[in-house]
Amino acid sequence: MNKQKLPIIKHTEKYENLLYVESVYSLALYLHLFPFQENTLFVIVESIATQELLDELSNVIVISKKTKINDFDRFLLKLGILPKKIKFLENYLTDNLKIYGHDHLRLSSFFFSKGGCVIEDGLANYKPQNAVFQYGPISKSIKSLLNPCKCYPFGWNKKVKKIYLTGLEKIPAELAHKVKVVDRDEFIKNLNNILNGYFAIEKKYGHTENKVLILTQTFCTTHVLSDNRKVEIYRNIVNMFIDKGFVVSLKPHPRDRTDYSSITNTNIVPSHVLAESFYNYFSKIVSISSSATPPKLSTETVEFIQLGGQGLTELSDAAQKTKCSNLEYKLTFNNIN
Repeated sequence: MNKQKLPIIKHTEKYENLLYVESVYSLALYLHLFPFQENTLFVIVESIATQELLDELSNVIVISKKTKINDFDRFLLKLGILPKKIKFLENYLTDNLKIYGHDHLRLSSFFFSKGGCVIEDGLANYKPQNAVFQYGPISKSIKSLLNPCKCYPFGWNKKVKKIYLTGLEKIPAELAHKVKVVDRDEFIKNLNNILNGYFAIEKKYGHTENKVLILTQTFCTTHVLSDNRKVEIYRNIVNMFIDKGFVVSLKPHPRDRTDYSSITNTNIVPSHVLAESFYNYFSKIVSISSSATPPKLSTETVEFIQLGGQGLTELSDAAQKTKCSNLEYKLTFNNIN
C-alpha cells in the first residue's frame, strides 16, 4: 500500500474518461478495453494503489476508504452533490466525462448519477435483480420518507448504459441488451502487456503438473474474520495440498493485508498481480469461493477448485453455501480454532 498522505492526486487535465473502481481486476479489464490510459482519470482506493501502479498512471486520484460517509452524505451523493469532506473532487471533474467502473461502491451514486458504464467486478454481476438490490445503512424514518440510498447496482439501474462482462456465469436476460461480452481468453493473454507489464509475472513460474496456487480472499462481511483465523484457515489448506504431494504457492488478494509469512513450505507471490495472470503456470488454482476460480472454466492444463465455505460461520450466507467443486479436496473448517 502506498504510504503517501491521502488523497494522492496526479493529473494532466487531458482526459475524457473517469474510472472508479476498488478492484485491480476491474482496472486491468478496463485497460484491456481502453489501453490508452492517458485518456482516463483513475479514482481508486489506497488498498490497491501501489507505487508502481501510480508511476504507470498519468491521471489518478487515490482516496481513503476510511473517509466516513454518513446518511446525509449518501443523500447528497444520490442527488449528484459532493459532501464537503470530498468536495475537492470537483476540481478534477467536467460535465463531459464518460463514467466507467463500479456502481455499487460508496461514491458510485454520485459518479453514476447521470449514467455510466459498468465494468465487471465478479460473480455479483451475474446475479438476479432481487439478489443485489441494496439499501444503504440509513435510519428507517429517512428511508421511508426520502429513500435516498435505494439503488440497483451491478448494472440494474436504468441510467447504466453498458455493462462489460467476461461471461463468468449466465448473463441475466433482463440485462442482455446492454451487455458487451469481452473475450475472457484474450483478456488473460493480454495481461502481460497492460501498463508496460505491471500485471506480468516472473518467468520462474513455469507450468508443472504438481503446482498449486491458493488464493486468499478479503471476506468483507458483517462479521470480522480475524487475521489469526485467516492464517489458520489458509495454513490448513496449504498443508492439505502439500500432504497430497503438491508444490504450493499462496497469493494474497490485492486488498488482503493479513501477514501470511508464518505459513511455512509455501511461496508467497505478489498480491498486486492478478490471479488470472497465473492461469498458465499452475495445474490447480484454488480458493474458498473466489470468482477467479470458476470451476466451469477448467481446462486440460488448469483446474479451478472452490473449496466452499461450509463451517466458516463468519462468512456471508452466499460464501457458506458455496460447495466444494472437487470432493477429493473437501475440507472441514469446523475444527480450525
